[in-house]
Amino acid sequence: MEVARTGIIEKLRPFLQTGENETILSFGGSVTNPIEHLKGLSGDPDGIEILAILLEVLEAGHIVVEPDSEDTIYVWPYFAQTRLDTLTPSQKVELFELVTAGDYEFMADFGAYNFYRLGITPDGELAYFVTGD
Repeated sequence: MEVARTGIIEKLRPFLQTGENETILSFGGSVTNPIEHLKGLSGDPDGIEILAILLEVLEAGHIVVEPDSEDTIYVWPYFAQTRLDTLTPSQKVELFELVTAGDYEFMADFGAYNFYRLGITPDGELAYFVTGD
């Protein structure tokens, strides 16, 4: 979160793995330059918007997927692993801090949360930061 608050996307580089344990940034395959890829996803040329999204995602609650197994992963926001039709009104307020009401309606029709989410391994590695489904 500290890195995202700096507004300097290059400071994310140490957290973005390459090679065999590459941080997944796209469902479309491997990314050769993670920072340039993230800048390309941002609405501004410096990647500040994507840092703001990253910060908002991390400020949302998380969920532990497959606890106590070798596949354990911590997922932000917890909406990524929650049925949207089960959200309470207060949880919807949390969700609307990340997405608009129109986005929510699209997700409800789609059947799942499909905005940005990230996963961190128990040893602290950023496994993925993706959007879509």
